[in-house]
Amino acid sequence: PGDSLGSPDAVLLPGSKQTLNDLAALRKSGLAEQVKQFANNGGHVFGICGGLQMMGEKLEDPDQLEGGPLKAVGLGLLPVATRFTSSKVLRQRDVELTWPIRSQVQGYELHQGLTLTTENSLVKSIADEAGLGWHVGAAIAGTYLHGIFDNGDWRRSWINQMRTAKHLQPLPLDRPHHGMQREQLLERLADAFDAHVNWGKLLQ
Repeated sequence: PGDSLGSPDAVLLPGSKQTLNDLAALRKSGLAEQVKQFANNGGHVFGICGGLQMMGEKLEDPDQLEGGPLKAVGLGLLPVATRFTSSKVLRQRDVELTWPIRSQVQGYELHQGLTLTTENSLVKSIADEAGLGWHVGAAIAGTYLHGIFDNGDWRRSWINQMRTAKHLQPLPLDRPHHGMQREQLLERLADAFDAHVNWGKLLQ
């Protein structure tokens, strides 16, 4: 808060446990208007969970589940509206996304509230399954899938949209899943530790 947005290649709005309060903080700091201006100038903005909700047109919390205001105006980058409810979604997902390429991805949903599109023909779903996320053109998008950027081919295809806009060569898509790669590295580290550490002396 207080810092200038600068000139990034992309802006990521991450998840939040206090979406309405964090949205208010963005407005108070001036970053909300800077992000909107960045998007209006063709910048790439991507929101995850609470970030996706903030990108919408309006947010309503009639039961004050978040302890903030009853309603708020979103950033207006995506033609969606969110209403917070007591029901919570928490599940691992293995789904096929259709944007920016058709790709099988892994992630998890963890969110409260129901997000629906408003009447706007420009917005499109990022998956065949409704409710996982939306995009407008190539630059503005959001999803309820946490861990989306762990998926190597999906992440590279998202980055390649920006590279194309800058007249750069696209990166190859054959990247491993970051989470799985991390687990393999940790297993190798554990095996090496077991092979070279004398547990008896360590425990003494």
